[in-house]
Amino acid sequence: QGLEPPRFIGFIRDITARKEAEEQLRRSEAELRLAQELANLGNYVMHVSGDTSDYFSPQLHRILGVQPGETVARDEFVGRWVHPSDRKRVAVEFARMEAGKSALDIEYQVVLRDGTTKHLHHLSQAVFGPDGRVQKYVGTIHDITDRRRAEDEARVLQERLTHFSRLSTMGEMAAGLAHEINQPLSAIATYAQAC
Repeated sequence: QGLEPPRFIGFIRDITARKEAEEQLRRSEAELRLAQELANLGNYVMHVSGDTSDYFSPQLHRILGVQPGETVARDEFVGRWVHPSDRKRVAVEFARMEAGKSALDIEYQVVLRDGTTKHLHHLSQAVFGPDGRVQKYVGTIHDITDRRRAEDEARVLQERLTHFSRLSTMGEMAAGLAHEINQPLSAIATYAQAC
């Protein structure tokens, strides 16, 4: 019976450009991760609606002491993590950002789950949708604890230096006064002896 041999149709597609782009993206992400580690800086994207997952960079997980993949809700962060002395100020600044009045740019302290206190510099901006409602928050958190400790140590050293400077000045004044008082007394004693 005249059966024809089977035929095959195949397509070959050059994916070199896509593979190169994926490799470039992978390298860029690795370089960004390294830069964030060096700067002790983490970033995040938090969505208001629950239909899109939030993003916390690996460095932000380290700064906040949370497990990879774990996120922290904003209300929980302000209510439980932010140091009690800074809560009111932070809540006011978050409200200003949500109202579209200004971007968030604030330094404050947090108390981590293990009890460690850290100083953070937090920059954030609310992204509004066409309806005027907040869709997401995009921000960075910079751990400035080491800088704050260095500033505190420098301030203490400056206070000590100022104190020693005052003591030195007082010593000089006392020596000057003693000399000024001693001179007339010596003259009076000499005249009295001569008389």
